[in-house]
Formats: sequence, structure tokens, C-alpha cells
Amino acid sequence: MILNKSKSLLVLSGILFGLLIFIISPVSTVFSDQDTILEPEISDISGKIVIDGNWTDAQSAGICTGEGSASDPYLIKDKEVNAGGVGNCITINNAYEYFMIQNCTIRNSGTMVDDTGIYIENASNGRIFQNGITNNTYGIFMKNSHNINITYNSIGNDKGIKYSDNCTDMWFYLNSFIGSITYDIYFGNLSSTTYHTPTQFLYTYENENFTNYLGNYWSTHDGGDNNNDGVAENAVVFTGGTIDPIIYYVDRYPLMQTHSNYTLIEPYFPPDPEPDPDPEPKIPGYNMLLLGGVLSISLVIIILKTKQESRF
Repeated sequence: MILNKSKSLLVLSGILFGLLIFIISPVSTVFSDQDTILEPEISDISGKIVIDGNWTDAQSAGICTGEGSASDPYLIKDKEVNAGGVGNCITINNAYEYFMIQNCTIRNSGTMVDDTGIYIENASNGRIFQNGITNNTYGIFMKNSHNINITYNSIGNDKGIKYSDNCTDMWFYLNSFIGSITYDIYFGNLSSTTYHTPTQFLYTYENENFTNYLGNYWSTHDGGDNNNDGVAENAVVFTGGTIDPIIYYVDRYPLMQTHSNYTLIEPYFPPDPEPDPDPEPKIPGYNMLLLGGVLSISLVIIILKTKQESRF
């Protein structure tokens, strides 16, 4: 009899403890006349560029400037890079210093399966900014890279972008994909890849000011724009490619026009809510403390009652 009561006590105690943990745990293709590739102004014509952990050599050769720091990154700027139909236009490999590719025209990669305008592998701390990338097999291809910011680029290729092999902390927004683009976001650790601005922005679109997150322009996507703020109502959704097609990645704020039609004014942070003019007095965590107290008292009563009964 006492043994059965002890078992019942253990079962009830487990249920009460599980209930407490459960409650306090946290629940965890349409084209328009404006679809043209933006051609940056350039001052230097270059052949293919290859960086393989040798930024200082590239600097000595006049390919880049800078010192590789956050405030003064290695900079490839104002160049027309033409691969002549063979291989990649720009290759960045084994590069962990800060770097930037800015205001370049990047074109005519080879036609092999992974030939690319900008190919980045085993690299981090990069920014690809304000480039015109066209007539390549892929516009941008990244493998096993970290903390790459890709913004304000115009990309016109049969295939736009490709990630693979654990690319993390990628920021990808205010780019324009022009033409017959496939969304090749291949399987990898892409949970931290973001396809829109890190915060909402106050911005100008068609001579009016709006506030929203801003994603990318995809010329093959027509998502509708009911409030005319330049951000489509329907997201761009693409799968994890051929390796794991059930994994989805989303640009939730696709642009209705190319990124050059949006002028960012300043980041927008929603104001704090107005305080309640007559708030009820509350004790922080009061409900959780009350629940824990009730359960604890119930458990003590059960234990005492069981001890009393066991004496008889």
C-alpha cells in the first residue's frame, strides 16, 4: 500500500514539475523598360583578377589599394574585368582580411558549370558594392565564406547567385537581378543569410517617403504593390537547389523596381510604446512566482499527507 502511494507521489510530482517547466519555457515573369544593367563608370581595364591569400602582392601590382582593416579594407575599384570567356572574372580565395569590390564592370566569364563573375571561397569580411555584373554563368558564387555584404549591384546573367558549403552571416539587399534569372541558393548553413536591410529605413520612392525593410529587385517576379511603397506584397521564395530542394529561403521585401529608384534617407526605429497613464501595480514575474508557489505547496501537502498515512 505504502509502495503504491509512493509511486503515485512520484508520478504526480513529475507531472507537476513538467507542467512548471513547460509554462515558463519560451516557445521557441514580368519585364519593364527600366530593366537594364547599371554600368558603373570605370577608369581601368583589367584581365582576370585572382586573389589567393596574397593581397599584398595584388596591392604591389596595382590591383587593389588599402591595408585590409575594417576602416581601410583592400579595395578593388573602378575596373572593367573581362574574363574573355574563360574561367572566373574575379576570384577571392583564402582571404580573411577586410576587402571590398566597388564600382566595377564584371563580365564574360567562361561557360563551364561554375564559371562566375565574382567567385569567393574560404573568405570573410567582404563587401561587394555598386557593381555591374553581366554575361557570366553565375553572377556571384560563394563557398564556405562568412560575413559578406552584397549591396547595390546590378546582375544580368542566366543564373544570378549561388551559395554552398556553409556560407554564414550573409547580407544581401538592394541588388537588381535583370533578365532570365534562376535563384540558385544551394544547400548550406544559410540560416543567418538575410535578404533585406538589417533595419527598416525611411526612404524615397517615386517622390514619396515611406518606411519599410528593403530587399532586392527580381525582374522575373511580379508580387503586386497595393500601397505603392515600392515593396512587393508577395515574397520571392526559392528552394535549397538540387541538394535539398525542400529547404526554402525568402526575400520577404522584394522591390518593384531596380534599386536605383530608391533613395535611403535614414534608418527607422519604431518609437517606444506610450506608457499606461493608470497602470495596475504589477510585480515582475508575478504569475510565474504564483504558479511555482502553488505547485510547491501542493507537493509539500502531498508529501506530509503520505507520511501521516504511512504511520498507520
